[in-house]
Amino acid sequence: MTANQVNETTEPKLSELLTSLSNVGIAWARYGLTVGRVALETHAKALDATAKAVGNLANALNEDEPTAKPVVNTEGSERAA
Repeated sequence: MTANQVNETTEPKLSELLTSLSNVGIAWARYGLTVGRVALETHAKALDATAKAVGNLANALNEDEPTAKPVVNTEGSERAA
């Protein structure tokens, strides 16, 4: 077998191997990006729900007037009565 014959038989196989590896890499990248997108969407929904809960709590605190008034103790620092 001559060098040209070896190149003629190995070049198509090498090209197919590189194409297959490239396709596998692209498939894994697509999968990873999809999983990342889903994770970010899930966390965004959770953060949205948390933000609404914190906003509701802030509104509830605004509705209730605090009854405790600051008192100065003997050391001079303020504290709630």
